Amino acid sequence: MVQVWQAHLSGRYTATRGQWWNALSYLSEQADVITLTEGLQAREWIAEWAMAHGWEHVQPKGAENAILFRGLERDKDGQRDVAVRAEGVTELSQRLPSGKRVTATWAKINLHQRARPVAFVVSHLPAKVEGRSTFQRGKHYVTHAAAVRGLKRVVAEQNRRVSISFDANLNLRRPWVRAWERVAFRRYQSAWRGKLPEAGTFKGRVIDWLLVGRGIRCDKAEPLRRLDGFDHRPFVVTLRV
Repeated sequence: MVQVWQAHLSGRYTATRGQWWNALSYLSEQADVITLTEGLQAREWIAEWAMAHGWEHVQPKGAENAILFRGLERDKDGQRDVAVRAEGVTELSQRLPSGKRVTATWAKINLHQRARPVAFVVSHLPAKVEGRSTFQRGKHYVTHAAAVRGLKRVVAEQNRRVSISFDANLNLRRPWVRAWERVAFRRYQSAWRGKLPEAGTFKGRVIDWLLVGRGIRCDKAEPLRRLDGFDHRPFVVTLRV
């Protein structure tokens, strides 16, 4: 069994190049795989950081979300296994009233020569859907529900060894959200289980989720420190594949 650390950061469109570089440098000290949202405007900065630090970068043109991972070491002959087996970006639902696309970036990656490929999927679901005891109705709710169905379709197209990280814009501290998550993603194990840490991922709320499919075990998520320029707190999870 191979142990891999995955960090997730829900980004911010207003973050500067320097703030993105500092965030990625910090996260690279914590993890082997980094998943990001809200990175569309920072795509070139993220790619530059990855190239400068020897990381691989998966973010198709026009994609908001990104996946980064350490480059595989070369063998004694200077050859390396194919790191990315497949990659893409998939539109999950109709556009939001603002015109924004709801998409998922995915990549099937060889993380280790002794482990089978793992599919990583990262997405950012619509906001303005969380009511006191259930979903708020309206266009954002309809788009959110369609995006969840689309996300589950993307995940189902991968093999069982899959990690799903996304800004769900639903607070797992609410009992009805926990109950909904257990039903909607009943085939997957959540990294936010048991007693939730006080820090959360956004102003004390736990709205950034990570789940894994069969063939992967994950420890509980651990919040990391707040990063300058970002309003979401990153977290790290240990995966055993």
